[in-house]
Amino acid sequence: MKPLYLPAIGVVCLLTSVLTAYAQDTIPNQVFGTYVTAHTTCFVGPRNAKGEKTWTDCSNSTDTLKIEQNPDTNTQRELPAIVSIDLAFTNGHACSFKGVAGWSVDRLTAYSGEQPNCQIIMFFFARAAHLVATKECSAHCGARGSLDGVVLKKQSGL
Repeated sequence: MKPLYLPAIGVVCLLTSVLTAYAQDTIPNQVFGTYVTAHTTCFVGPRNAKGEKTWTDCSNSTDTLKIEQNPDTNTQRELPAIVSIDLAFTNGHACSFKGVAGWSVDRLTAYSGEQPNCQIIMFFFARAAHLVATKECSAHCGARGSLDGVVLKKQSGL
């Protein structure tokens, strides 16, 4: 039993050291950049009288998260990043978010001027951005889209 416990401690120590590297008050430079996820989205036609799909048209899509430095010197200190997110879902549903973001310890939190209670928290590990969004962010999405739970891979760096 003891050998099983020791590797778990090693994993916890490794994770703690990785998170500690990011635990700071300013955004690490490697967080800035473009994150993407490629996937297939489809348009599905209505079913016929027999309940069969009448047609399906699928194509390649790319979800994108861009994090850039905020050029506005009036807000740059508190909100040092500009965030834009574009996601595609089945039948043309999509999410589109643009806002500013602030860094705290190990995460970036983005805010939208359009929906004041919408917050998207981004964690960065395993060369990816992991998004957690409040329910108010659904206003940035179509009926079948969501900003919550999305993972996008960094194109280069991180």
